Amino acid sequence: MNRPVRLVCVSLGRRGRQWVGWAREAGAEVVGVVDIDPALLAEVGEALGFPPERRFPSVLDAIEALRPEAVVVCTPNHTHAALAREVLEAGVHLLIEKPLAEDWSEAKAIVQLAKEKGLKLAVAQQYRYRSGFPAMRSAIASGRLGRLTGGLVQFYRWRPTRGMPLPLLLNQAVHHFDVMRFLLDETPEAVVGEIWDPDWNGADGPTCAEATFIFPGGARIHYSGSYVAKGAVTNYNALWRLEGSGGQLLLDQQEQVVFHNGETSETLFAPSHGGPRPEVRLCKDFLTAVRTGGEAPTGGEDNLRTLAMVFALEISAREGRMVRLAELLGQDKG
Repeated sequence: MNRPVRLVCVSLGRRGRQWVGWAREAGAEVVGVVDIDPALLAEVGEALGFPPERRFPSVLDAIEALRPEAVVVCTPNHTHAALAREVLEAGVHLLIEKPLAEDWSEAKAIVQLAKEKGLKLAVAQQYRYRSGFPAMRSAIASGRLGRLTGGLVQFYRWRPTRGMPLPLLLNQAVHHFDVMRFLLDETPEAVVGEIWDPDWNGADGPTCAEATFIFPGGARIHYSGSYVAKGAVTNYNALWRLEGSGGQLLLDQQEQVVFHNGETSETLFAPSHGGPRPEVRLCKDFLTAVRTGGEAPTGGEDNLRTLAMVFALEISAREGRMVRLAELLGQDKG
């Protein structure tokens, strides 16, 4: 039996506390926790079963004292780049919440640093593990949908997030863009679109997006998203409609996957309770990569191709033109 990977969790906010449980469920040995808030560190650390000598105000203190093999970072977005550098420079594998960084150049530099250090870097893009997306990917891979021609992704919530430069794109749409790549098993070649903010919601960046991604073979997937919807909202997975020469795939509000082919319809997936959460499955893949030296599905180099969709869209909106992802990625589109 494999020895559990020794791991430290950074941040004890609501989601950080969940990551302690998810990492344990995934099979890691969580040896310590980190938080900059002394009161939170004491209260939550105690509740989660960590004695004082396993609670730390900084990740470098925890690494020096506990010598973990891996760290999970679940802190505010603007802190990700600096913390990622600290962990990797210290020679420790890293699983970090999305986005890897709020800046394209920083994200590329972090991935390069992990590569130079020979360390595993994975990003928590857990949506590809959620709901009916694996069933949709299987249907596409089997050829059942035929030649993909286009699709529509619709996402609407009321969440005018502050303190982020690209609140909709980096906090939410990045998940949907990652799922596009997961479903089609390829990266788009180009994007054209607009991002903007209606200006009446208090957010610090663009909260609306309309964009069309062009994939190899000519399929167009249109993304329509808003973080300031005041009426009916979608679930966080968004609503999906993919059209092909062999039929149509839908992911609806109830998270069912339905295949339509002219006169017939078939439910390919219906959600059920039970089983490990997506974050647990993602963490298991990360731990396997740490143990075996392989690559996690959401590894850093793969995630750059998802982030390139975000930053290419930002350039398209700012410069008013279609942007080829090769402008950011070079020729490695994946």
